[in-house]
Amino acid sequence: MRYSSQVKPISYLKAKAVLQDVASFEETQEILALLKILALYNQDVAAGKVKPVSDVVAHLRAKRTTV
Repeated sequence: MRYSSQVKPISYLKAKAVLQDVASFEETQEILALLKILALYNQDVAAGKVKPVSDVVAHLRAKRTTV
């Protein structure tokens, strides 16, 4: 098979791919990870799996004084 038949111009890639430098790619991955964490947090809030910070602090203080 000839490679010359598979070569595409850069204008072809613009519609099919995004080119990024390594630093930008890593930054994008970090942002996506943070967004995933926020989405999981929002799911926990919607499911009622979180407590107000004041309740947690009061519980920790009460636990510390009993130990």
